[in-house]
Amino acid sequence: MSLRRFFTISFLVILAGSISVGAVYLYNFDLNSFRKEIETLASKQISRPLTLGKAHLSFKHGPAFAFNNVTVGTADDDLYLDVDRVYFRIQTLPLLSGKVLFSEILLEKPIFSIQLQQSESEVSPFRLMPEQKLLTKELIKSLHILNGTIRIKDSSRGKEQETFVIERFHFSIDDFNLLSAGNIKANATLFHRGVRSPFSIDGEYRSNKETASWDSAFYRVNLSIENLAAKNLRHLTDNLKSDLVLRGFVDLNMQIEGNPQTGVTFNTQLTGKSLDITKSNLKIPPIPISQGNLSGHIQYEKNAFDIKAKATLHPHGVLSPLSIDGEYRSNKETASWDSAFYRVNLSIENLAAKNLRHLTDNLKSDLALRGFVDLNMQIEGNPQTGVTFNTKLAGKNLDITKSNLKIPPIPISQGNLNGHIQYGKNALDLKITKLTLDTDYGRLEAENKARFTLSNDRLTGISSQGRLSIRLSSGTKQPVSPFFTRHLITSYQVDLDRTKHGWKTTKGQLTFPDLDVRFHGQWHDSDKQPHTLTFDIPGASLPAMTALMPGLNHLKLDGRFKAHLSLDIPPHGSLQTVGTLDLTDVHIATPEILADLNRLNGTIQLDNKSLFAKGLKADFGRSPVTVDLDIPDLTAPDVTLHVLGDAIRANELIFKSDSLYLKEIDGIFRLADNTLFLGPIHVKMDGGTDVTVNGTVKNFTAADIELDIKGEHGNIDEIIALWQNDHPIPPIKQPVALGSLKIDISADSGQISGMHFDQATSQIVRRNNSLVIGPIHFNVGSGKGLGQVLVVDQDEGPSLLKISGNLKNFDAQTVYQQILKRNGLVSGRLNADFYLEGKTGKQFLPTSLGTFTIENKDGQLYGLNWVSKILHILNIYPVLTENIRGKGLPFDTISFNAQLDKGILSTKDFLMEGNIMNLSMIGEHNLISNMLNFELGAMPLRGVDSILSYIPIAGWLLTGGQKALVVVHFKVTGDADEPDVKALPIESLTAPFIGILKRTFNFPVKIITDPKKAIINQ
Repeated sequence: MSLRRFFTISFLVILAGSISVGAVYLYNFDLNSFRKEIETLASKQISRPLTLGKAHLSFKHGPAFAFNNVTVGTADDDLYLDVDRVYFRIQTLPLLSGKVLFSEILLEKPIFSIQLQQSESEVSPFRLMPEQKLLTKELIKSLHILNGTIRIKDSSRGKEQETFVIERFHFSIDDFNLLSAGNIKANATLFHRGVRSPFSIDGEYRSNKETASWDSAFYRVNLSIENLAAKNLRHLTDNLKSDLVLRGFVDLNMQIEGNPQTGVTFNTQLTGKSLDITKSNLKIPPIPISQGNLSGHIQYEKNAFDIKAKATLHPHGVLSPLSIDGEYRSNKETASWDSAFYRVNLSIENLAAKNLRHLTDNLKSDLALRGFVDLNMQIEGNPQTGVTFNTKLAGKNLDITKSNLKIPPIPISQGNLNGHIQYGKNALDLKITKLTLDTDYGRLEAENKARFTLSNDRLTGISSQGRLSIRLSSGTKQPVSPFFTRHLITSYQVDLDRTKHGWKTTKGQLTFPDLDVRFHGQWHDSDKQPHTLTFDIPGASLPAMTALMPGLNHLKLDGRFKAHLSLDIPPHGSLQTVGTLDLTDVHIATPEILADLNRLNGTIQLDNKSLFAKGLKADFGRSPVTVDLDIPDLTAPDVTLHVLGDAIRANELIFKSDSLYLKEIDGIFRLADNTLFLGPIHVKMDGGTDVTVNGTVKNFTAADIELDIKGEHGNIDEIIALWQNDHPIPPIKQPVALGSLKIDISADSGQISGMHFDQATSQIVRRNNSLVIGPIHFNVGSGKGLGQVLVVDQDEGPSLLKISGNLKNFDAQTVYQQILKRNGLVSGRLNADFYLEGKTGKQFLPTSLGTFTIENKDGQLYGLNWVSKILHILNIYPVLTENIRGKGLPFDTISFNAQLDKGILSTKDFLMEGNIMNLSMIGEHNLISNMLNFELGAMPLRGVDSILSYIPIAGWLLTGGQKALVVVHFKVTGDADEPDVKALPIESLTAPFIGILKRTFNFPVKIITDPKKAIINQ
C-alpha cells in the first residue's frame, strides 16, 4: 500500500465519520427553539422585518437547515419577499471543529414584490448585488434561486403604473463573500403588457484584492432577451414628450464588463422582428429596422453618472441604411438626461424623397419631391445649455417642384444647415447660423433667429426673424424668372401668439430693397374654421417691384402703388384670395406695336386668380383714355383692355401716321398666347370713316398684322393714309419692324381719292418692304372702278407711293367735281386707265411720274377760259342758241394720252371731236405752278348744214375752190385760270404739231395762213 493511498483512505474515513457525527448532532438539535432569536437578529441586520416558518433538517439538496414560509418586509414595503422554503446548506468540514458554516442559501419558489416610487433622493450608483453590509463571511457563501417570481410595479414617472413580472426565475451566484472568483447565472421569462420575453444572464466576477466589496468587484456579464415587444419600450420616450410609435419585436444581447467604481463598459446588439418606428402626429410611413448596436462606458462619480455611448441603427427598405454614432456623458452634479452632454452623428443613405412628403402635409402644400438624398447630421451639446447641429445633404437625382404652378423641376445637388438650439426658462431659442441649398439654377442662403415661448410645457408664442438670399446661376434657365431677380435678398420678422383656438400674428414684415410687406392673420386648430392671412404694402415704387420680379422688366414700370391682399383657407376647398392694388401715375410699356400706358390711376381688384378694374384713367401715349381691365386667370395670362377715348393718334395704336386721329374709339384689346387680339373696335375719323376693326397682331418684335375693317362708310384714302407718316414728329416710341400684314376692308359707302362710292372692298398686305393696297373695287353709280396702291418704304425720306387703276362708264362731271374740286367743267361718260408714283406727302407732285389714257364720250365742256377765248376769236358763239349756250360746248369724244413728270402733265395727242368744233392739242400743264403751255388746232363748224346760215365765215370757208374746212392754229400760255390765247400764222407751226394735225384731222382741210381773213370785221 503506498503512502498516497493510505492518506487518501484515512481522509475518507475521517470525513465519513465526521459527517456521521455531524448528522447525529444536527438531527438531535432543535432549531425551532431559537427561531425568535434568529428572526430578531436577522431583522436587525437587514433593517426589515423577517419571519421564519417551521424549521427542520432537510437532505433534499444536501444537508441543510430549512425554513418554511419565510417573509422579508411587509406587503406595503417597496421590497417584499415571500419564500415558500429557504434552505441553508451546511459546510461539513467546519462541523468537525464545532463550527456551523453555510455553503449556500437556496430559495425555492420565492416571490419578490418591488414597488418603484417617485423619489427626490440623491442618485445611487448602479448595483448588481445587495449592499455589502448585509453579508458576512461567516454567514453565507453562495445563493441559488429556484423557480422564483419577481413582480415590479413602476410608479416612478408619476403616471399610470407599469407592471413587470419575471417568471420561472432561476439564479445562482458562487460566492457572496467574494473570497474567490465566481460565476453568475440566471434565466427567466419577462412578462410585460401581455408579452412574454425569455431572457438569460451568464457571467463571472472577481473581487478587488484590497477589499471584498461588490461595488469594487470586476464583472464580465452577458445578458440576452428574446421577443421583446417594442410597444413595451413606449415608456422610455414618455419624458421626451414624443409621439414616436414602436411596433414589432426585438431580440437584445448585451455584454457588460468592468467595475462600478472605475467604470462599466457595455455593448448591446439588437435584431428586429417586423420592427419599425413612426411618428403618429406626422403620419410618416413606418421605418423598418433590421438591426442596431449601442456601446459605451458608464462611470459613477460624485453622485453622477458619466456616460459615453456609441449607437448605430440599420433600417431596411426605403431608408436603408441609417446609422447613429455618438456619445453622451452625464452632468457631474445631477445624473439627468436633460443635463447630459451629447455628441451624436446621424447619417442616412439613399433616403427616398417621396417618403418626406408627409413633412408638407400639414402645410397643405403641393410641393413634390422626387429622387433620393443622403443626409449627415452632427449634434453636440446639452439640452439645458444648448445644442449645436450641422446637417449636410447630397442629392441623387433629387428635385423639387410645385404641381399647381406647373413649374419645371428644380434639381438639388447639395445643402447645409447649421444652427443652435437652447432651452431657457419657459422658452426655446433656435438660431440657424447658416442654411445653404445648391440647385442647378443657383444657391439659396438663409439665417434665422427664433424664440418659442412655453407655458406649462405648452407652446404659446413664436418670434422669428432672419434673412434670405437667393442667387441664380449666370446663364442658366430660370424656371422662376418671372418671380425672382437673379439675386433676391429679403429680411423678415414675425411674431405668433397662441390663442384659445389657434394661432394669430399681429406683427409680420418682409423687407426687400425699397419694398416693405406687412402681414397679419390667424390660424385655427380646428378644420371647421377658415384660416386667414392679410398682406399690406403701405406704399412703394413700381421700379422696386420690378427689381424683385425681373420678369416685369419688359413692362418698364414706373409710378407708385399700394396693395391690400387677404388669403382665406377654408376647411374644405381651395385657397381664396381677394385684394386691391391702388395705382398712382403708373407707366406700363405695352407691346411694341402700341403706345405705352401713361399716368395710369385707379384701383385694381384681385379675386382669387383673376384681376379686374373699371374706369382706370390713363394716357394712351399722349391721348387720354378710360380703361377697363380683365385678367380672368393669373396662372394662364390672358389680359383684356376695354379702351374708351375721344381721340387717339393713329401711331399710338398699330398705324404709322402721326397726323391722323381715331375718334370716338370704343374697343377691345386682348393679349393672350403671345398674340394681341383687336376688336371689336368702333372708330370714326375726320374724313367720314365710321368702321369696326377686328384682327390680330402676332410676333411683336416683327409684327404680323391681320385686320378686318368693315363699316357703313369708309374713306379709303384715310385708311390708306393710316400707314403713311408724312411729318417728322419724333415718334412716341421706337417704331416696330413690320412682319406680315393683311387687312381686309369693306364699306357700304364712302369715298376714294375724294370720289364718293356706293360700296368698296380692298385688301392691304405687306410684301417685303412694300405696302400693297388692292385690288380696290368700288362703284360710283353705274360706273365701276378698280385700283391698286403701293407704298414702298425708302431707306431715307418719305415712302414712295405708286397708284394705278381703271375707270369704266363713270360720270365725268362727278369725277371732275369730286377729284379736281371744280364745278361743271366737263360731262359725259368717262373711261380711263392711269398710273402715277411719287414720294408721299408734300413731295408727291415734285417727285411724281405717271401716265394716263382718257376717253370721254357724249359730253360738254363748261367754263374753260381758254376755250371761250377760242370761240370768241372764231366768232362761233352766234351758232350757239340760248338752249345750247346753257349746256356748254358739246362734243362727241375727248381722248388723249398724258404723262406726268415731276408735277408736269403733258400730252401729244389730245383730240376733241364734235359738231361745233374739233380740237387737237399738244403741250403741258405744270400742276405745281398751274401754268399752261399748249399749241392747238381748232377746226370749227363741223356740222356745216346746221350752222351755214348763221355764220358768215362758214360760207366763206366752204366756197373756196377746194371746198374744205379750215384749221386755225392757236397758242395757249400762262396761268391756267387766265391764260393768254393767240391765233398764230402757219409759219409758226411746229413739226410735232403738224404731225398731230395729220393724225387727227383725216379729211381735206385748209389751213388759214392769215387768221385775220377768217375773222369777221377784220
